[in-house]
Amino acid sequence: MKPNVSMTSLLAAMAVALTATSAGAQTAPPRDRPEYVEPRVYSAEEAVRGVAETGYLPGQFAFVVRGGGRELGRVFLNSQVDYRDPGTLTVVVRGAALDALTEQLGGPPEDRLIGRTVVVDGVALRTRINISEGGRPTDRFYFQAHVAAERADQIHVMPGAPVPIVAPR
Repeated sequence: MKPNVSMTSLLAAMAVALTATSAGAQTAPPRDRPEYVEPRVYSAEEAVRGVAETGYLPGQFAFVVRGGGRELGRVFLNSQVDYRDPGTLTVVVRGAALDALTEQLGGPPEDRLIGRTVVVDGVALRTRINISEGGRPTDRFYFQAHVAAERADQIHVMPGAPVPIVAPR
């Protein structure tokens, strides 16, 4: 049986495409992706601005833990006393990372780290926070910059005495 000419052409085109791909042909990156940023140490303020502009920011994030809390098996370490402050950088710790960090600190991180300077390795992401009233969801929301700490060794506690934290009035 003689192969169809169009089938032969199709097979030849596929062979050329596969050869070009396996030979290291490169395609242009998608245009909607932000330009690569070399990881570095950012302040909480820089991280919040960077995430607002690009949606994410890889690097290390240094800040004094001014607030913290625990909810549904997660601990939140905040750069501001009021976690709802739009300028807050929040580190979320859960699971094995939370267990290891609690053991390392000798107590709950949300208590032990208040006033301490930390440097956190990771990626800050723009995270939608839904607003609820009286336990009921509303259609309102805001965004925060969050870094997920999946391992305790992502959080480095700097030496020195804790800084006194005064809550705003």
